Amino acid sequence: MNALALALVRNEADLIEAFVRHHAPLVDLLVLADQGSRDGTREILLALQAEGLPLLLVDVPELALEPATVLTAVYRRVAPIYQPELVYLLGADTFLRHPGRAALEAELAALPPGSTAALSRWTYRPDAQALATPWPGVEPMNALRERGTQATPCHAVLRRDPADDTRVVLRPDGEPVLRQQGDALETLPGYSTASASLAHWPVRGVEQFTAKVVYGWETHKAQHADQPELRASYVWRPWLDQVLAGRGLAPETLADAARLADAAAQPAGLQPVQATVLDPLTLHGGPRRLSALARLEPVVPLMTGLRWPALPGLSMCLPTGEAVDLAPVRALVDRLGARRAIVMGTPTWSADLAEVCPQLMQHVPREGEPDVPVDLVLVPAMPADLVPILAEAARSELVGHIVFWPASPWSAGALEAELRLWQTQGWAPDLELTLALRALGSYADTRQRGLVLAPLDTSRPERTDAIRNVLVALDAAPAAPWKEPAPTRIDHPLQALLVQDLAGEAVSSCATAPVTPNPPAGPAAPASATSVGAPVMSPAARPVAAAPCQAAVRSVLIAGAGRSGTSCLAGMFSPETHHHAHDLYAPQTSNPKGFFEAAHINDLNESILVNSAMAHYGTDVTREMLKGFEPHQLWLARFADDMPAVWNDMHRRQIADAVRDRPLCLKDPRMSITLPAWLEQVPDALVLSIHRPPAVSAASILRECQVATYLLDFRISMRDAFAVWRQSYRRLVLAYRAGADVRFLRYSDLFDAQRLSQLEAQVGAPLRRDFAEQKLNRTTPDLKVDPASEALARLLDRLSERTFLHDRAGDHRLIDAYLAGWPVRSSASVPAHAG
Repeated sequence: MNALALALVRNEADLIEAFVRHHAPLVDLLVLADQGSRDGTREILLALQAEGLPLLLVDVPELALEPATVLTAVYRRVAPIYQPELVYLLGADTFLRHPGRAALEAELAALPPGSTAALSRWTYRPDAQALATPWPGVEPMNALRERGTQATPCHAVLRRDPADDTRVVLRPDGEPVLRQQGDALETLPGYSTASASLAHWPVRGVEQFTAKVVYGWETHKAQHADQPELRASYVWRPWLDQVLAGRGLAPETLADAARLADAAAQPAGLQPVQATVLDPLTLHGGPRRLSALARLEPVVPLMTGLRWPALPGLSMCLPTGEAVDLAPVRALVDRLGARRAIVMGTPTWSADLAEVCPQLMQHVPREGEPDVPVDLVLVPAMPADLVPILAEAARSELVGHIVFWPASPWSAGALEAELRLWQTQGWAPDLELTLALRALGSYADTRQRGLVLAPLDTSRPERTDAIRNVLVALDAAPAAPWKEPAPTRIDHPLQALLVQDLAGEAVSSCATAPVTPNPPAGPAAPASATSVGAPVMSPAARPVAAAPCQAAVRSVLIAGAGRSGTSCLAGMFSPETHHHAHDLYAPQTSNPKGFFEAAHINDLNESILVNSAMAHYGTDVTREMLKGFEPHQLWLARFADDMPAVWNDMHRRQIADAVRDRPLCLKDPRMSITLPAWLEQVPDALVLSIHRPPAVSAASILRECQVATYLLDFRISMRDAFAVWRQSYRRLVLAYRAGADVRFLRYSDLFDAQRLSQLEAQVGAPLRRDFAEQKLNRTTPDLKVDPASEALARLLDRLSERTFLHDRAGDHRLIDAYLAGWPVRSSASVPAHAG
C-alpha cells in the first residue's frame, strides 16, 4: 500500500534522526512540518534528505498557527499530490511498534476508506542512565526500556478517502480525525488494531526537558495570547516556574513530568507515581550518526532565568499582483545544496529569491564569456517557444537541475511531446523532486505543472519511460480542488493561509481549522504576570496598503531612556507616512495616547541583549547579572559601555521581517544598546534620541515601577533609575561618535514649531504636531541629580541645540571633552543588577 507518515516537529534534535530512520522503512514518504526549530533539527533533516531517505520537509515558521491548522493544511496540500492509501499521524517523540510493514498493512487494508485505526500509546520513562547523560542525551535505540502501566488510545492511522482531501481536519496528540460537512464537523469512524502500538518518549533528560518546557512556553504564548490566565493554563507550569527563576530542574522531578506528558492518562492532574514495567523497544535504522548537528546553544539563555523571546507574530500579507512562490524553490535549493543558479524570471523573482536564499549566487551568462557550471536553472512561467531553445542550450555537464513550470497549461499530448524532446537532449524528470516541488507550491501552475529535470540516466530507460507515463497521466487527470491565494510573494508553504484578499480577510487554501492571529503578550503584561489590570493589546492590526510616499521619506528609529518622551515622539509620525510595528500595545494611564511599542520588537531586542551579555560576560556572570529580571524588564537592566551588541542569523531574520515595510517608525528604549543590529538592515534610517531632564525621567521610572503590573515585583532605587537613564544616552552618544546618523532632541522641542519644521525637513514628511500635549508632562521631580547625570544632561542639551547644524566635527569635540571627564565604563564596573 502507498503510505506516508505526517508529523509536526519542533526542536527535537536529540531524537529526530532516530525517528526518521525508524519509520523510513515503513512508509514511502515521511512528511515533517518543522515549526521553527533552532536546535539543529532542520539541519539534521536536510542531512537525512541528502542521504536519500524519503523525506519531505515543510517549513512552518509561524508559531501562532495552531497544531490542528498546521497538520490539516499540510495534509491537504500533500495528499492530492502523493495520493497515499495510508497516512500515519505521529509525533516526533513517538515510535511505531509493528510486526513489519507487510503484516501491518495486511491488517490495515481492512480499514474502509475514510476511517481511522486507534493504537495504544505507552509513555516511556527516562532511566538513571538517561538522566545522567549530557546533551544530546542517551542513544535512543538503547533507551526505551521502561514504560508506564496505562496506555492512551491514539487515532494514529488514517485510511485515506480521496473525496475527503479538502474536508479532513487533523488534530494533534492522537485525537479523533474529523471531517467537515458544511458548517459542521463529524468524527471519522475508528477501529482498533492489535498488531501495532506507539512508544511515547517525551522526557529524555534534564537539558532536553528544560528546552522542551521553555520552547513549549514560547509556543503556548504565541497560540493562546488572548487567554487571561496564560501562564496558569500551561501544562508544564511547575517546571516553567523553576526555569524562569533560574533554579534549574532536578532529575527526580522528571518522572512526574513524563507521566503528565501523557495528558489523557491523568486528566485530573498529578497522581501518585505509577509503577513501570520493563518493555524494551527495538528501533530500526541503527545508532545516530548526525548528533554533531544538534545544538544546545539556543537554549543556554534559558538558564539565565529568562525565556527565549518569542518569534514575530503571523506574517499576514497583502496581494501584490505577481505570484512569486518562493517556498518550493527555496526548499529545493536547500535540498540540493545549490550555490549557483541561472534565474530566467522577472526582476521581482530574482530579487526576492536573492533575499530568501542569500547563499545562492545568481549567474548571468554573457555572450563571449566562457560557460560556468550552475546547480540550477530556474524558469518560472516558461513560454512554450523557450522550451526547445533551453533544451538545446542546457548541457548536462554544466547544469545540475532545471526547474520550471509553463506559462499556460499543456494542450492534449503536449506534455508527452515536450518530455520526449527533453529526453533527446539528455534530460528527464526527477519524480521525487517534481512531486516535492508541487506539494510545496501554493499556485496551480506550480502544483499541477511544475517540473524538475535532472541529467538523463541512460542505464535505466524503463524507469524514464515509467516516470514520463506517470506525469502524463497526472496531467490528464482532473485537477484536485485547490483554492489558491491571491497573487503575492509566498516565503513558506503555509503563508498561503495568511494572504489577505482586497476585503482584508485571510484567504485560506485549507480553510477548515481556524487561523487566528494571536499577538504575543506585551511588555506591560509579561508572560509571567497573572495580575488583573495588566495592559492589553490593541485589536490585532491587519496590514494595510500604505499611502504612496516619496522616496525622500526616511525611516526613523526612536531610542532613549524609558519615560523620556519616546512614545510621544513616535506618535507624531503618522501611519500615512510611516509604518509602525504591527500589534501596538493599547494606551493606559501612564501613556494615555499609546506606547507605540510592540511585543515582538521588545522580545527581539531582549534576545539580542541576552545574547550580547553572554558573549561579553559569559554564562555564569550573565545569569547572576540578570537574576531577578522577568521578561520585558530588561529596559531597566544595566550593562557596561564596552559591551558590544552581538546578534545572530535568527535575529537577522526577525529584524528583516520587522523592517520589511518602509519607511518605518520603530521605537524601543532597549534600542539604545541594540541599535547596530537594526542599522545593519536599515542603514539609511534616521536615529532620533529624545530626552527629558534626568530628574524627571528618573522620577517617572520610579513611579512606573510602582504602578505598572509587570513591574510590581521589581525593585529599583533612585540611584539605579539615574544609572539606567545615563546608560541609554551614553550609548546613543557613543553611536553618534562612531558615525551613526543621530539627531538629539529635548522633550520641549516637540512644542517648538521651528524645531519641528527642521525635523520634518530631515525626515521628509510632515509630523502630527497636535499629537504632543503639554498637559501630559505631569512629573514634578524632587530628586537630587548626581554629577554624572548632570554632566551627561549638559552634553545632551548642547547636542540638541546643534543637532540641525550638521557640524559633526564640532559635536565630536564636545563628546570627546565629556568622555575625558566621564570615560567609558568597563565590564568590571557593572553591578550585579538594577535591583
